[in-house]
Amino acid sequence: MRFRIGTAHSAQVQDALSCLEGEAPTRSEEEPLHLPARSRLPAGMFSFDPLLDRAWNHGAPLVWQSDVQASFVHFDSAWLLFTGIPAHEAVDRWPEAIHPDDLTPHLARQRAHFHRRAPYESRYRLRRADGVYRRVLERGAPSTDAAGNFAGFFGTCLDIHDLEAPQHASPEVDFFELSLDNLCVTGFDGYFRRVNPSWTRTLGWTAAELLSRPVADFMHPEDREKTLAARQRLHDGLEMGPLENRYLCKDGSYRWLEWRSVAQVEHGLVYAAARDVTEKKCPREVLAVPLKALRSAGG
Repeated sequence: MRFRIGTAHSAQVQDALSCLEGEAPTRSEEEPLHLPARSRLPAGMFSFDPLLDRAWNHGAPLVWQSDVQASFVHFDSAWLLFTGIPAHEAVDRWPEAIHPDDLTPHLARQRAHFHRRAPYESRYRLRRADGVYRRVLERGAPSTDAAGNFAGFFGTCLDIHDLEAPQHASPEVDFFELSLDNLCVTGFDGYFRRVNPSWTRTLGWTAAELLSRPVADFMHPEDREKTLAARQRLHDGLEMGPLENRYLCKDGSYRWLEWRSVAQVEHGLVYAAARDVTEKKCPREVLAVPLKALRSAGG
């Protein structure tokens, strides 16, 4: 599956898109949702969010549609007016309107859900016609034709910039950015939504790299089952309980993390703090071998 891309894109846009090529699609048995063409997403498809409810009431959504090959075939007049891209160029130039720092993680999330034919949410900065970037929330979902066959994706973008972006730095924002612990917000879809700079210091991955791949990709294979089970408890509204697991560093090594997490089930989000306890865990593992040998020698 390939995104439809014009030949006039900048090298940066082409690089962001080419890094997503060659990924094997993930199959799913999820049935696509039936959505009427060029209409809003039906109520109840996603969790209620008061911020987004205000966004719906204060601005028209920007609407797009794709075909079954994930080529974008329609952008409504609101999207065209917002971005300033002419209608006859929109199907080829739409990636140019996305902020360069947000393009790769957004396309990775979008592509993964296209493959699974599953609804998704993605927040990124979209360039307005006057050159100013605005934070938007994109929501997409599979649609069907009159015969019930998969017909592509239907999506909307909402301008949430004035509702979400703080006017001044707050102590909470400073705490998130400056904390020595690895703080993050993840979605129930299994992707990071936000990470603080400590993650890069701990694992070596940039924030864009962490946001572009499913969280499970960074887990040690031996720890995935218990971690996903703990995540499911959060999704069910239960306490996660103690959790330690190993996360992959960019250099190929692993670091031990100790987690404290809480879920906001109605919004489909998990807020978590992961403390690096590698130095505490490693001596215990190193000592385990000689202690076991001593016990064996002593009968």
